[in-house]
Amino acid sequence: MEEWRRAGPLEVLLDVISSICTPQARQLLEDFQRDSNSRSGDPTATILKLVKPVKTRWNSYYDCFARAIKLRNALDDYVAYKTNEYQREAAKRRYRVDDDSRKKPRLFIEESCLTRKD
Repeated sequence: MEEWRRAGPLEVLLDVISSICTPQARQLLEDFQRDSNSRSGDPTATILKLVKPVKTRWNSYYDCFARAIKLRNALDDYVAYKTNEYQREAAKRRYRVDDDSRKKPRLFIEESCLTRKD
């Protein structure tokens, strides 16, 4: 989060948009759009796709930001979901046993069962 605060809001938005690149992530965003539409009282609202900016087309950044404004609630929900998912995974990793203390596999060469001649 600290890195995102230093980057600024537009850079964070572009990072979030570029991270939604798999079919699963797009489906998750669509689900959040449906939830947002039903909360706003318009469950029949159309599901919009993100517009990704292209460096060679300067107007694509404007289109990207305009679409992000329309999808603001769904994007906020998506970021909150992914942040919580990351925190859960980080907590699991913290409480795992260190790699050094795990039982290492047996090595027959170290146990003198095999020699170089075998």
